[in-house]
Amino acid sequence: MRVCVLTFYGQLLVKIKELSKAYPYIKQANDLAVAELPLDDVIRGFAQAGYGCYLHFFHARELAIEPLESSLHGLRGFHPELKFLDGAVFRKLVENEVFLGLLDDAHQHYEQRIEALTQANETRRLGWLHNNFGLYLQKAGYHNEAMQVLDRGLAFMQGFTDSNRELIYVNILETKSHSLVSTGAFVDAMANLKQAYFTRKEKDRYAVAMQAMNYIIEYLMEADNYEEAYNFYTAEQSYFESRATMTDRFYKLYGNLGKLFDEMGRQAEAEQFYHAYNAFATDHVLPIAEARTQTPKEMSEQILLQNRAYEQQITISQLEADQLREKLRARKFGLVALALSFSIAGLAAFGWWWRRQRVELERKRAESDRRRILELENENLKYSLANQEKDIKRLAADNRLRTQLKRDILKQIEAVFTLPVAERDEKLRSLIRELSPTVEERAAISELQDRVETINAAFEDHLKERIPGITAQELRYCSLLRLGMNNQQIAQLLNKSDATIRIYKHRVNKKANLKGKNALQELVDQL
Repeated sequence: MRVCVLTFYGQLLVKIKELSKAYPYIKQANDLAVAELPLDDVIRGFAQAGYGCYLHFFHARELAIEPLESSLHGLRGFHPELKFLDGAVFRKLVENEVFLGLLDDAHQHYEQRIEALTQANETRRLGWLHNNFGLYLQKAGYHNEAMQVLDRGLAFMQGFTDSNRELIYVNILETKSHSLVSTGAFVDAMANLKQAYFTRKEKDRYAVAMQAMNYIIEYLMEADNYEEAYNFYTAEQSYFESRATMTDRFYKLYGNLGKLFDEMGRQAEAEQFYHAYNAFATDHVLPIAEARTQTPKEMSEQILLQNRAYEQQITISQLEADQLREKLRARKFGLVALALSFSIAGLAAFGWWWRRQRVELERKRAESDRRRILELENENLKYSLANQEKDIKRLAADNRLRTQLKRDILKQIEAVFTLPVAERDEKLRSLIRELSPTVEERAAISELQDRVETINAAFEDHLKERIPGITAQELRYCSLLRLGMNNQQIAQLLNKSDATIRIYKHRVNKKANLKGKNALQELVDQL
């Protein structure tokens, strides 16, 4: 029962995106299940699967393999309607093995899975198994091995003609096209992608059709076939515009269309696509990327430090309350002793002596309490310094990411110089076009971060106390306002419209009960 409760609560925290708080519960559930339950127990399988998937999310691949592999023994006992769970765990296990270079283990699990699904007559899941395993090999850079697996899947799916299996078939074709591009078979890759696009369009599978369109336009632009990419989009524009909702399957299509129209000299339309791409990425992609910047170990240590600091603060408050109660008792006793001294002369001397002893005892106790409070405050400062060290480590990790970006750029430049002289200049211009927006955006962000770090660290806390209920977006707006930026500059920086920024200002004024055009500016300057 304890394993079930810990697992359920941890998964609930994950569901509401409280990832840092979820780690201790998920880890404890896994450890308790391993220690107390047999390998083939369903509850143990579910607890280990949750822990392994959590580590997989943070790319802690070496740590994730053991709990994911062990969980499969217990998940086999799940109700048949929940059989998709062991499939999801299996995919994460094989993906981690491939990315760690454990290809023999990955192929062994792959063959075992084929045998199990064949016995269960799971044709559709077999098709997806070939596609996903080939995709993992492809992402890890094993393109020849990936195409062998994908060709095996295509041969298997050719024997079926119903609609769903046809869609799986073209999905494998799309996956194979990426390896074909990497190995130089550009024509075959484009044929596969166009077959995938038109088949999905015929079946009105809009999201995956747009995914194929994205790859077609992206690869054509990489080959400098901008005119062909533009003609393809123009021919399919009516179908592209037939839906209004963007999804994470094809949001990159908007970014590629922005680059395409930018190259064609149509800046207004390019800006519209860029804006849609950035808005979706800010709301749906960046939160996940930011969640992965901390490892589970770092988050657990941070939680431990916060809990200890909270406990120390409670202890200090209790000691202060005890001191106050003792003072009140001493005063009460003094009044009683004074009353007795007027009523009974014989007891006055005894009462005076006894009170002197009591005061001396209270003085010693108060001195002991003050020393204890100082010790606890010193401990609190140590935990605060530990938190600052964690911040420094995160900055170091960011610097490593920037160093890796520079290395990647150098590799691309070295690859350009291996090309013939006739192709070198054109490839350099293409590389400059790709890198210029990234460099400018990183420079702007770095400058802004340097300025924000100079702001008083207590500003946000004071603002939250002054304006209860302020949101993270409104807090960010007030911080930028304090830097001296106007609404137009803030809108450009946050990639929001002027109307959206005015709404932020209106909401903050309403929550803070402020009136006047410059009232909010005066408030943030005071804080």
